[in-house]
Amino acid sequence: MSNAPYLKNRKKQKKIRNSILGIALLLIAVLTVGIFTFRNYPNNKEDMALSMNDAYVCDTADSNYIPQAKSLLFHPQNNASDRIPSGKVYYQGENGRLESFINRDNIGIREELTSYDEKGNTVDKLEIGYICDTTRHLKCAVIFKNKISIYETKLSADNKNEDIVIEYLISPQMKFSRGKTYTKL
Repeated sequence: MSNAPYLKNRKKQKKIRNSILGIALLLIAVLTVGIFTFRNYPNNKEDMALSMNDAYVCDTADSNYIPQAKSLLFHPQNNASDRIPSGKVYYQGENGRLESFINRDNIGIREELTSYDEKGNTVDKLEIGYICDTTRHLKCAVIFKNKISIYETKLSADNKNEDIVIEYLISPQMKFSRGKTYTKL
């Protein structure tokens, strides 16, 4: 008997085993790169948006952690202008503070958020709330961590309610930067 078929079969098995080992090593390398990338890239959309804009990427050590708060005009029972207090402080920390003010005029009520640095200097302003008496135009906000989500409902050109959400990020320097805008369905 000849060993030729046995040796041929043995070579074929060795070739298959080497191919499987090569694929396994390649998969291990790809998984390692994937895990490294996942751990070292920003883990949420706010941080990714900040890094893509070459802005300051916040660590947990120096970022503004703002507990979740709704704007003064968020609740329907606050629609009566005499019930809405002015001067709510949403955040007070080592980087500064966020404070809102209510402005009333003959058209409606507006809530404006003002940011101050650690020395008390005004840094930025943003309208985060609006109730109009004559039309169906409402705006309110939710502030959480380092993000402001402004929800706005207004009549579109075809007289249907249009719901828009605009997100702003709050830098450690208390500056507001516009993030994404989308239409709520």
